[in-house]
Amino acid sequence: MLWEESVYPNNREAFHMRFLLHHAREPISFEDLKTVIVRHEDGDILQIKPCSTYTKVCQVLELLEDDSHWYQARE
Repeated sequence: MLWEESVYPNNREAFHMRFLLHHAREPISFEDLKTVIVRHEDGDILQIKPCSTYTKVCQVLELLEDDSHWYQARE
C-alpha cells in the first residue's frame, strides 16, 4: 500500500483530483482526468466532455453530493 499525504476538502481542486484518482480507471494524464466520456448502456461512446476543473468532472460524474435535495423537498 502506498502512503498518501492528506488533502483537505478546503483545497477543493487538489481534493477532487485525488478523489478522481481513486475512482478513475487507468488515467493516462492529469488532462485525461478532466475528460468525461459518456457511454450508452451497450458501451458505445455517446459524448466526450472536456471539463476545465477536477471539481466540474466530479459534478458531471455525480460523485459529489450537495444540498439541492433538501431545497427541493422544501418546495
